[in-house]
Formats: sequence, structure tokens, C-alpha cells
Amino acid sequence: MKKQLLIIGIIAILLAVGFSGCEEKSSENGDNNEPDFYTYENTEKGVSIEYPDTWNKYENPPQVPDVLALFSSPSAEPTKTGNLMISVLIIDSMTMDLFKQAHIENLSILLTDLNIIYEDSATLSGLPAYKIIFTFTHDLYTWRQLEIWTIKDNTLYLLVHQSDQANHNEFTDIIDQMIESFKIVDTSEQNGVGGGNDFDKLIGTWTTDNEDAILSSVTFYQDWTSSSSEGDGTFELSEGELITNYHDAGGGIYTFEYSFSDNDNTLTLTDVTMGKIAVYTKQTSQDNNDFDKFIGAWGEGETVSITFFSDGTYSSGGDGTFELSDGKLVLTNLGDTFEYSFSDDDNTLTLTNIDTGVVTILTKQE
Repeated sequence: MKKQLLIIGIIAILLAVGFSGCEEKSSENGDNNEPDFYTYENTEKGVSIEYPDTWNKYENPPQVPDVLALFSSPSAEPTKTGNLMISVLIIDSMTMDLFKQAHIENLSILLTDLNIIYEDSATLSGLPAYKIIFTFTHDLYTWRQLEIWTIKDNTLYLLVHQSDQANHNEFTDIIDQMIESFKIVDTSEQNGVGGGNDFDKLIGTWTTDNEDAILSSVTFYQDWTSSSSEGDGTFELSEGELITNYHDAGGGIYTFEYSFSDNDNTLTLTDVTMGKIAVYTKQTSQDNNDFDKFIGAWGEGETVSITFFSDGTYSSGGDGTFELSDGKLVLTNLGDTFEYSFSDDDNTLTLTNIDTGVVTILTKQE
């Protein structure tokens, strides 16, 4: 892994050398200022991207190790050339946060004048990603580099754009369009890796009655994010295992063996570290229908008592998470469970605490 990180860092230096020695070129577009776009696809690595028909395309360029494809604008002067490269690397089990920390540390060693001017979470091919922009000096020029990456099934997908700092605005729109077009194709079936249909089975909210379960409840979303009793985080499927990461929310990183049963409505998770087994039941369709009814602010009179949000959280003097299970409302962080019913065109909510029997009637607030 350290070797791979070093290679990725060296890319920052090698790209600045230029590619004038390569001969492969795409077709020219004449005087048209708006280029047409070709589609590059690599079925073995499961990626595709659109690139301008006026740009050069190099597959597995010898100048840069471990680069799948590189695209560069036609120019005899390296300082007036924009480029974008794709790297797909198998990496050891590593979270996005750990990779980010290690990679930036490596860059700071390789580039003594490294200046990070932007970094934040992003999205790449619909997956949670991370994006950084930095500058560095090479051959008396200041170079500007954008990197965006995501990790799926122990595979790193990295896109790197580099240009001379003085000319970078010339390529902004095209690079944004190329990155937006980048797709990761689901190759789980041909690679024998857990994922594919299992991803669709996971999506939704799951609850368990097992008091010793690591996650008393968990919801998986289409964008590979997750909310649970440990907080908000991300998840991935890799080699038949489910990996959940709630580190940023103060929780842990857990790896489970998983299996489905009962027409995919029952999920069994086995923690690979401690061997704990928990059986989860999927939220019913009726619960899903009622979920939308809850979203919004509710109160007694004109005073807001509680607000439910679409990400499964709520605010009521303090913040927490909620779920609907078997026709009941569960405030998961408090352990309180309520029977509920809607009336008055779903503008009135009646809650009955199943432990105390206390009834609360709330009205939806405008």
C-alpha cells in the first residue's frame, strides 16, 4: 500500500514533464470551439469517461506508472496543456479517511512547496468521494492539480487533472464535464466480489431486537451513505463482506459477514472481529409510506415540539435518530417506542408511549 501511495504521489511530478513524445492523437475538430466528445471505456477495469475529440488519448502511458488512461489537450507547449488521467488500483482494506490522510502526507513529502487550496467531500460516479486542489512548483512553473477519488470493493478510482496555474481557467469547464461523465461499471458478478444485487437488497432500514448488537438499527441509502445507532457514515460491499464506517460521527468501523433470508426481508450480520451475530428485519412497505408523512415540524398549538428530517434524524431539544418498525415510531437514541396514527389529512399525529401509556397529539406546522 505504501508503494501504491508513493506512485500516486509521483504522478504529480511526472505529469508536469509533458507528453510531447507520444504519437497517438484523436481526430481534430477544425475551427469548432465546442468539441464533440468520444467515449473511452475499459471493460476489464469497469470504467468509462467522455473526452473531447480534439484531445490526445494515451492508454497505459509508459511515462506514468499505473495509469490506465491519460487525455491531454493538443499543444506543443507543456505549460499550455491540460490533461486528465485515470488510475484504477487494487488497495488493501482502507477507508476514505485513512487514504486521504496517508496520500496528503505522501504529497507533502514529495512536494516540499505543496499548497493545498481546496479540499472537501465530493461525489464520483454516484459514490462518496474526496476532492483536493493544490499547487506546486516544477521547472520554474507553478502547477495546479485537481484530484478526486473514491474507493469501492477495495479498489481506488483516482482522477487527476493538471495544468499550469496561469492557464488553468482554460480547462475548467471541460474537466468538470469529463469528471461528471466518469462512470464505474458494476463488475461484481464477473469478479466474484460481493455487491451487485446485494446492494439493492440492503437499501432501506433494518432493526433488530438483539440488545447486544453492535448496530441496534441501520439504514442504507443509494449514495453509499448510512445512518445508524452509531451516527451517520458510509458503507461498502467487498468480497462478501459489509463494511460500515461511522468514524466521523464518533462511532466505529465494522466489518460483517452478511446473508439474506425470508425473501430478502431478513438480514444476518456476523461481526468478523468479535463474532457477534445479529438478525435484522427490514422495515415494511407501510412503514416506508408513513415515513414521508412524518417529515416536517410538529407541535402542540404553535409551539414546535419535534421536527423529523428525511435523513432519519430528528430535533427535539436535542438531536437524535428515528425509525419506523412494525407500525411503531422508535426514537433510537433514546430507546422510546410509540404507537402512532395520522388523521386530519395527515396533519394530526397521535403518539402513544408503549411504556408509559402517555398520549401526545401533535399538529403539523406550516
